[in-house]
Formats: sequence, structure tokens, C-alpha cells
Amino acid sequence: MHRTHFSAKTLLLFALTLTLSGLTLCAENTQPEIQQVAISPAKKALLELVKTPETPDGLIQLPLRVHLITHIELVREETKMGMWLTPADFEKTVLPEINRIWKQANIQWVLEKIVEQPGANLPNREELITYIQNSNRKEEEASRNRVPNILRLSSSSRGHVAVHNLYLFPYIGQTFQGVAARGGNWAVTAAWTDKPFRGKKPPIKFQLVEELPFKIGSIGRTCSHELGHNLGLIHPEKETQTRFHRLMGGKKPGYNLVPEEIKLARKTALKRAQKIRDWATK
Repeated sequence: MHRTHFSAKTLLLFALTLTLSGLTLCAENTQPEIQQVAISPAKKALLELVKTPETPDGLIQLPLRVHLITHIELVREETKMGMWLTPADFEKTVLPEINRIWKQANIQWVLEKIVEQPGANLPNREELITYIQNSNRKEEEASRNRVPNILRLSSSSRGHVAVHNLYLFPYIGQTFQGVAARGGNWAVTAAWTDKPFRGKKPPIKFQLVEELPFKIGSIGRTCSHELGHNLGLIHPEKETQTRFHRLMGGKKPGYNLVPEEIKLARKTALKRAQKIRDWATK
């Protein structure tokens, strides 16, 4: 029988090699498995609507969910007011106007969904409707129930927790055209208005858009204004105002954003885009 002889040094090196190999295998086998978080098709679709710029002044895209509140009627000056806008009106006419206005900040609103939803069937539904249709600015100073009542009647149309929610409500009170949460993700715009007449004439269907320059405004401009509040913008101080024709109002309103507003709106929009990504991937 042939026998192979190994020196003590060789055997020691061989044993050391086996030991190190075993430790390597053990280390590899004890690595924790990385759990891949599955993204639902709905969240994946939402992520595709969010775009952040590759350059400091590049395009920012934000998803927008639109809620048309239907099957609810308010009456003012014997004028019956229901939701007359259609999804096609918004998508083909209003949204392009919103994006035309916001192009100056290189922010684009992308339609995530349009929801047509009847007003909430609440026990005190008629009481809420009566309060809203009879409200005016003088009463608004003494009571803050108008906006909560509008939101209660709109609550059956489920808002998205991450994207911006724009509610189109038939009428929101005398000379009121819109309301929004500053820095938030919801806004309300009226489909009927009496603001051009300072409430002294019956409300009319608010025009979808208007030709420049600004005359009485439109649904498109009001939506753009309220979304500006969502992005942190406020009304100019009329007493000290020196720049005019502005989207956010003040003296001689119009469609323009000043540089400071553009900077703040883009900063807020980037934070909102990141918030949407975080929500969709958690």
C-alpha cells in the first residue's frame, strides 16, 4: 500500500484552511435575508406620476386627484346650483389652464384620478346645505362652520392621503370661490360664483377659463390659486403691495407668480413629491 506522508507544517496549514473555510461558510449562512417590499400596482402607477427635476430649475410633477361633488343642490337668489362640470371639462379645459399658469414655476399637475361622488347623505344634510348657501363674508368673520360643513358634505368622496385632493363643490357661499389648507393637500373650488357682482346678483356658472388679461377669473385660475396655498403661498398684503396682476391675489389680481413665490412653491413641491414616494414605497 502506497502512503503519502505530510509534514507537520503542511498538516497545520491544511487544518487552518479548513477552519477558515468553515468560518466563511458560517458567516455567509448567517447573513439575514433582505426582504423585498412588494409595491402594489396602484402605488407603482402613482410613483410614475411623480417627477423631480434633474436640474435646480427642472420640471416637478405632482399627482392631482379631482373630486366632483354631485347630487347636491344649493339655492341662492332663486338660482338652483348643482354640479355641472364633467370629467371631460376638467381634463380637457381646466387642467391645461392650471398647467399653463403653473408653467412659470415649472410645476406640472398630473391627473391621478377624477372621482364623481354624490354629496354625503348625513342626518343633518339639509341643515348643512342651508348654512352654506346662506353664508356671506360678514358671517364668516363670526363663525368658522362654512368650510367644515363643505368638507362634511364632500367626505363621501374619499381623499387620497398622499396626493393633492381638489374638490369641485357647486357653491361655497356668497362671493367665495375657493378655500384651501396652506401647506396641506386639499382645496375646494366652486362651480358657481357671484363674486364678480359682489353678491348683488344671482350666482352664475363660473367660466372654465378666460382669455388674458384677467377680468373676473375662472375655475382654472381659482384652482391654480388654491393649489398655490397648498404649496405654501399666501395672499399679498394689499397695504404694502407694489407688484400687481398676481395669481395669489391682492390689488389688481392676475396670473403671475413673483420670484419668491416660485422659490417657495418649488421647495414645497419637492417635499410633497418625496412624501408621496415615501408613502408609496413603505
